[in-house]
Amino acid sequence: MTTESTPGDRPVGIRRDTPYSPELESLRGWAILLVFLFHADGAITGFDRLGTTVSPLLAFMTAGHTGVTLFFILSAFLLARPFLEAATGGPPVRLGHFYRRRILRIMPLYTVAVLFAIFFSRENPTALTDGLRALFFLNSFSGTVHSLMPYSAVWWSLATEVQFYLALPILGGLLKSRAGRGIALLVLLAWAAGYAFVVFRGDLIPESTRFRLGLGLPGRAPAFLVGIGLTWLVARHGERLRSALRRRPWLGRGGGDLLLLLVLLGLGLLLQKVTARGFVPAELTMPAWHLAESLLWGLVLLLILLVPLRSLPLISNRPFALLGLLSYSLYLIHEPILFFQLGARVQRGLPLASDLPLRIFAIALAFIVCLALSAASYRLIERPFLVRKARIER
Repeated sequence: MTTESTPGDRPVGIRRDTPYSPELESLRGWAILLVFLFHADGAITGFDRLGTTVSPLLAFMTAGHTGVTLFFILSAFLLARPFLEAATGGPPVRLGHFYRRRILRIMPLYTVAVLFAIFFSRENPTALTDGLRALFFLNSFSGTVHSLMPYSAVWWSLATEVQFYLALPILGGLLKSRAGRGIALLVLLAWAAGYAFVVFRGDLIPESTRFRLGLGLPGRAPAFLVGIGLTWLVARHGERLRSALRRRPWLGRGGGDLLLLLVLLGLGLLLQKVTARGFVPAELTMPAWHLAESLLWGLVLLLILLVPLRSLPLISNRPFALLGLLSYSLYLIHEPILFFQLGARVQRGLPLASDLPLRIFAIALAFIVCLALSAASYRLIERPFLVRKARIER
């Protein structure tokens, strides 16, 4: 079981009877920081770093989308638990309530973002139709809505998330019976076979199709599957594992922190390879990197939840919990601000060493602006609907 806090500590939108882990909220903060830094660096450099060799630490910022992968894992980890409990005799999940909570969580702010994008892109003749298509997540089948760029740059991941919302109840229903579990296993094997075909014989599939599949649920399934597997492991064996690991003195004396550092180093080396190849080429030529990436992020999550870490206060704390709280607003708001404010004002093409202080100052200032606007949108748009969401029973 994940760590629980007192009701007063938990964010608005989480019911009192729902387990809450402050570590997960902080991990959301880390995820949005990675996304922001990737786009901020791209706004300044024009993504010129892609295809170059960077350090494993810098690769967390330059590889692209790894923060989104962490978001997907956390989403599956949190949402799958009720369905897994229902499949083993626990209280049933009422699908109407499940989807009402999901709608109240993502649609109010997303609707405002789409309408905002349509208005400010109104000179584009396809802005209205593209915006309406994105509002109903039909961009799942066509990828990024280019006519509404840069506002729509991150919308693809919401479409992928919605695909997961549609698939999760089906999986939960299948797990309730032996025959259903057999069908679920066959579906999983069919996906694995298709995934392997794309990895080893992807040249037989048009590049545009491969790229869209990679951004959608078929390509990002490793992250969601890792999240589902982790929630099963933690819910069923978490307390026993946590107690056993805490009885290992070497883990509490820094061994756990060393393990975490090694996993992060492995992840950094993987992301370094992705940066060296370039994000789009990596998506097309080495799509299995998301499988390795998801497994490594899953190990990070397990270590943070189960292993005694001296470095935990650096990972899970109030500043990152605040970022986690505002992460959805930050996610939808930051890209147009970076594009119009940061990218337009910082000269590109200069060597990093010649204007590093300017870049740091510009990114910090853009982050403060994004944070202030996100706090306002959270308070005015997200929070009222989150209060309603928390009142909906399971």
